[in-house]
Amino acid sequence: QNNTINESINEQINEQTNKEKHEKILYDLCNVEVDQETRLENQNEEYRLEKYRKQQDKKEAEAKLRKAKQEKREEFDLKANEIINKQATEEAKKRIANKIACLKMLQEKREIQRVNMNNSV
Repeated sequence: QNNTINESINEQINEQTNKEKHEKILYDLCNVEVDQETRLENQNEEYRLEKYRKQQDKKEAEAKLRKAKQEKREEFDLKANEIINKQATEEAKKRIANKIACLKMLQEKREIQRVNMNNSV
């Protein structure tokens, strides 16, 4: 969790730094008469910063999605354990535990396939 907090703080610092750079570039572009080469460099830097911001937004959205999926998995595990513990016989508990393990493996396999398909696009 500390790692997540540190990442969040670092992201905020990076965003503020990038925002300040972006504002400076815009100021230079709007208020200072610069030669064509400098203008092109500024445009390239602005493009790079915008691209970086979009990548960061995408990473953040993906991280939130992963976290939500993990929370759903954990909730499922808790409910499954409750059901297993309520079963009357040890044999029934073993059968259910085996079925859940198989379902989890299938789910992980599908998730890996989905990620691989997305990465290949």
